[in-house]
Amino acid sequence: MADRSGVPAEAGEGMAVALERLENSLWRLVDAAVEASAQLISRKIERVVGKLAERADKSGAVPGAALRAVRAALLGKSPVWEAIKGAIAGMSWQTKLILVAGMILLPILLVVLPRCVAARNATTTARTISASRRITP
Repeated sequence: MADRSGVPAEAGEGMAVALERLENSLWRLVDAAVEASAQLISRKIERVVGKLAERADKSGAVPGAALRAVRAALLGKSPVWEAIKGAIAGMSWQTKLILVAGMILLPILLVVLPRCVAARNATTTARTISASRRITP
C-alpha cells in the first residue's frame, strides 16, 4: 500500500531502517575520532613531559634546586620556594620555554577539555534517549 507521496509503505520502512543504520554508523565514527584524538593528545603530552624531565636532568636543575633548598633551610627561609627558583635557574632556555608554554596552555586545557567531555556525554545521552524511543512502542 502506498502513502500520499506514492511511495510504497515497505520502501518507507526500509528507508527508515537504512537511515537509522547510517546514523548509528556516523555516531560510531565520531566516537572513534574523539577516542583517537584523545590518545594522540595523551601521547604528545607524555612525550613533552618526558623531554622536559630529561632536559631538567641534563641541565643541572635538580642539583641546583637541592642546593638552594638546603641553603634556604639553613638560613630559615622557605626551602620549597628556593628549590623551585633553583630548578628554574638551572634549566636551559628551551626548557624554560616549554615550561612557560605549559603554564599558558594549562588554563586553556582546563577550560576546554571538560567541555569536550561534556559534549561527548551529551551526545551519548541523546543517542541513548533516541534509541530508547525507537524501541518503546
